This record gives sequence, C-alpha cells and structure tokens, in this order.
Amino acid sequence: MYRTFHIPKEAGTYADTLEAYGVAHLLIKIFESQAMSNEVTINDKGVYFEIILKKEITTEIIEQLKYFQVVKFIQKDDKNKAPEHIGQDFYNYPVQRDLRRAKRKEIEKALKDFKGKDFTKQRKLINEKYQSEMVEQPLVDEYDVFAQLISNPYAAFLKLHSNFDSNQEHFKILISEALNQYLPKDNQISTEYKALSKAKKINIDEKATMLQLLNPNQGKGLNKAKATGMSVGNLKGNWIKETLKVSGALNFGMVCQAVKVGSSYDMKVFVPVFSEMKLHEKMQIMKEFKRTAKSNTPIKLDIVNTLKIIELFLNKSEKKERRRVKDFLLGLHSVYQKDLGQNKAVVNIAFLQTPDFIDLADKEDWLEIIDDQKRLMNGITEQGDAMIGLLAYRKFLNGSDINEYFKFNYWYATYLMHELSNKKQTYVTTNKIETLNKIFTLMDISFKKIIENEGFQSVAAAIRKSTVSLQYTPKSERKFDVQYGLAQKLQNKSNSKDDLVAFVGEFVAKYNSDTARQYEKTKQALRANVKDKELLAFFELADKVDSKVLGAMLAAYGFALNKKDKTETTAE
Repeated sequence: MYRTFHIPKEAGTYADTLEAYGVAHLLIKIFESQAMSNEVTINDKGVYFEIILKKEITTEIIEQLKYFQVVKFIQKDDKNKAPEHIGQDFYNYPVQRDLRRAKRKEIEKALKDFKGKDFTKQRKLINEKYQSEMVEQPLVDEYDVFAQLISNPYAAFLKLHSNFDSNQEHFKILISEALNQYLPKDNQISTEYKALSKAKKINIDEKATMLQLLNPNQGKGLNKAKATGMSVGNLKGNWIKETLKVSGALNFGMVCQAVKVGSSYDMKVFVPVFSEMKLHEKMQIMKEFKRTAKSNTPIKLDIVNTLKIIELFLNKSEKKERRRVKDFLLGLHSVYQKDLGQNKAVVNIAFLQTPDFIDLADKEDWLEIIDDQKRLMNGITEQGDAMIGLLAYRKFLNGSDINEYFKFNYWYATYLMHELSNKKQTYVTTNKIETLNKIFTLMDISFKKIIENEGFQSVAAAIRKSTVSLQYTPKSERKFDVQYGLAQKLQNKSNSKDDLVAFVGEFVAKYNSDTARQYEKTKQALRANVKDKELLAFFELADKVDSKVLGAMLAAYGFALNKKDKTETTAE
C-alpha cells in the first residue's frame, strides 16, 4: 500500500540528504521490528529524493508496530545515562572516548618499539584488538558523529529522542505521522496524531532546534523567522525531519574528520550523495570509508576523499555496463567548520562532484589510476604554492576540467624537481607513464594520437632524461647536468605554436649535442638521441594540435617514469 516516498530538497545542503537517509533507515527498522527484511533503493530526482521499497508497508504492519529507538540514545556522561528499558542498545560516549585514547597510546608505544613491517603488523593487531570483545566495548564506527552531537547542543538531541521514547504507547501513531510527511496527501496513513496533540495526550516538543552539524546553513546567530527584530539563537524546525536527519547521520550517512591547519585542527564534514543505490550497498561503502578515513590538510582531504569514495564504489560495484560512476555516486557534500574553542563555525559549504569521465566498464583501469593518484597526493605537502597545484587538481577532479589537469601537471613538474633537489628524504613521487596513458585515453580518445606519436614520445623521453631520471641518479654517477627550470620554460613557450616549436628545437639540439659529447669521452651510448625523423614527426604534430595542450602533455610525460624505471626513496 505504501511503497514510494518523496523527500523534498528544501535546504539545498546535505541536510536534505541526511533526511532521506533517515527515512530509508526508518523504513528498514519498521520491517526489522516485524522480523521481516526488505530492500530500499534511494534515487536522486533533482528537486527531491525518491525512496522505493521492494515490499510495501501495509496498514497491518503499522498496526502491529512495537516501540523501537528511531535514533539510538547517546550517553554523554554519568549525569545523562541511557534509559534502563533500552538495555545496552546505546552509544556510550565516555567508554568509546577512553577506548580511543588507550588505543592511541598503544600505537604510539608500538611506534617507538617497532619499525617498518614489524610496526605495521603490530598496529594491525592493536586495531583488531579494539574491534573485538577483548575490550569493554568494541570501537564503533559512528563515534565521529555522536562525539559531535553531544555538544551541538546535546539538549536538543535529548528532546528529539524523548519525543518517541516518552510516548511509547502512541508509537505507531507517531510513526504513521512521520511517514505521512513523505507520502502524497491522497495516500496518507490514517492517524490520530492531531487529535491526541490537541487533547494533550502526547507530550511532543514539535519545534526542534536545527543543529548546525546537521543543518550547516542554519547555525546559531542573529536569526528571526520574520523581520520584526533580531535575537541570538538557533532556528527551529519540524521535529520529525530533525529526528530523521540525526538518524541519517548516525547510520553511516556522515563522516566528520579532523583537518590539520598549522598546529591546530578544524573539522570537515562529508556526506555522500548516491542515486539508484540500494541502502545496504551504501552502508557497506560508508562503513569502509569511515574505517579508512584519516586526518589531512583541507584541500588534500577533498581530493583524497573523492578518490577514496569512488574507489570503494568501484570495488563494491558488480555493474559492467557502459555507464558513468556519476550516475550512481553523484559526489560528496563538504562543509568546513572552524574551531573557535568552545564552538565551531561553518566557513565553507561545497559540493565535490564525481568526475564525468569515470566509466564502470573501465573499472579495473580506474582502480589502478586511483591507487596511483592517492600515492601521488600523499607526497605533496599542502603549504606555500602547493595549494595552487592542489586547487587545480581538485577543480580537475570535481569539475571534470582537463585544462585544470594540465595546470596541475605544469605545477607538479616544478614541485617534483624542487623537492628532489632540496630534500635528502622526500616522499614525493613521479607520475607513471602507464597511468598517464590510461587517464588521457579514458578521458578522451583523441589524446591517443599525441601519446602514440613517435616524435612526442622521443621529445618527452629527452626531457625525462634531462630532469627526473638524473635526479634519481646519485651525483657521483651523473654524466649530464640536470636541466632545472625546464617545466616553467615549457609552460611559457606553449602559449603559441611558433614559440613551442622553437623551444623544442633548441632543447633537442642541445640535448643531442650533450649526448654526442659524452659519447666521444666515454665511447658509450649513455642515452639515445632524438632522431631527425622523430623531431619532424613532433613538428607535424604541433601543426595539428593546440600548443597549450601539447605543451601540457609534454610537461606531464616529460616528468614521469615508467614502472620499470628504477626510482629511489631519496634524492641527492
């Protein structure tokens, strides 16, 4: 009788998404309370979310409902203990907090006592210990959210929980009223809610505080429903909607992560948006996402999380058809909250779109690419002009803009050379040529004519042997001088075809001359020349391809290495 539910997008933020997730989890719990299973699918319809049940909810199911927690109770401390009738089915914040502190101390001690693989093994054992019954309570993955709810403010959460908990004898009426919020008027469940409320037979706090954690655009401030004056306070919302947002957040709809800014930490909140997605599949992805989520710097966190959620979706997906990942995973809501001491303030609200160019049919290739790109990001330190490169990469990833990827590669070539020459120990790493081939050809097949051109390959190899290959060679063994500043020159000369052709011609002439000179000294072919026919092929390519595109691809390939190329963890 009741199978389809619509959740309108009223806020334009992740508040709408959390509400949809909360409705989906409520529907599942209704069936679970009757020892029944069901399948819930979430669809994004643009102006609203649609939730479809495989099995209908009937009036008989509603009539047989017995009380269950719509949102699990959060125990803040000994003064705010969980109601006795729910037993151990609640989040114990003090216990979970202390467990995490104990785990962190054990890992810090292991870091001192063990090295390399031994530490990795020991850390795995510690993680397994705290996920097992060897501790008072196993660590729960929802901690990142309920640790924020206890202070956001906690009293508002208690009222939402109490609305259901204090009216258990009217529970099925309250659930019916909740479902009616998302059913068309001509197909709503009959309910006595309004009559009971008017007769004051139920005690409901109908105007619920809109928690900033769940409503990022509705924080505490000078708020007023009408322009009749200003007063400091939180806005109020519908108690059912606010309760379901809490449920959506706690049931793997939200991730709260620390953001390192200098010596302090702020917070970023991420909420994924799925479509054509079954609820249990979304749950599996988000559980794994939470368990592998790590603190990072602001821009890198957006990039790494986008890559990670796509990777998890691809790993869980069994779909092989020619369809975009974006059809199922729309992206991530990202909200930055600045730590002001006692409170946090929202300073940025964004949406990180899933790239247009990732296709399910190319799943294995994209998994390799993502793994490589995460490795690349790990070696970048987000400070100084690194922010320019990271911003370009984020725009490329979330805006599907190839020009931003070109900007990133120009920047990264310079950054790579600087890091390799100035640090004896660095985690920076090169792009892999094999990965670049996959990225460019999967994004646009027209790039293939550039990649496969023998002139392009030869010139890119010459740049490589004049820069990064030499950087990975100990100084005592180098037979040629490292050509610093080549990436910047290449970028400047790529603004016109004539300048690019002239620059490449001059570079190749010097490269071949230096190669010949060393051959005369050693009588050994230390590196291959760029042949005349190869240089001619490059010039012919330059006549057909935009100079900015050609220059950017030279920067990408000229500062990358093959898998078989020997690389070191240190550079001199």
